[in-house]
Amino acid sequence: RENGWSSGPYYQNMKYSVPYNQDNILSISITNDKYSGGAHGMTWIDTYNYDLLKAKQLSLKDIITDQKQSDKVNKYIREQMIARNKKGAQFWVEDFKSVNLTQDQFYYTNGGIVIIFGEYEYAPYANGISFFKVPYSIFK
Repeated sequence: RENGWSSGPYYQNMKYSVPYNQDNILSISITNDKYSGGAHGMTWIDTYNYDLLKAKQLSLKDIITDQKQSDKVNKYIREQMIARNKKGAQFWVEDFKSVNLTQDQFYYTNGGIVIIFGEYEYAPYANGISFFKVPYSIFK
């Protein structure tokens, strides 16, 4: 006990999934959940994407390779945020400028990729982790 407060239950969980494993592309998603006191815990996702033929880890810059493609993806995500806000979400659309091609999390899916934004990144905690499926047709 410190300052009269109980330490409470602390925990950390981790679970993984394989959202994509086709055509020599492998995506692994690891969900981390941690509570160390306060109003609520934090959850975040780490993803790992590999080209198995080249034995190379991939980042978004390997998929979105130029400014024109990046602009199209950013426009699409912004439009999705606006559409979700109309259905009750609370995205801070004005704060979203661009995906970060070296740091943002993503995984492959049939027909495109899913870009992940963490809690508080472009929305309040109540929105949770945000997933935006971006079809290849948007930027290829």
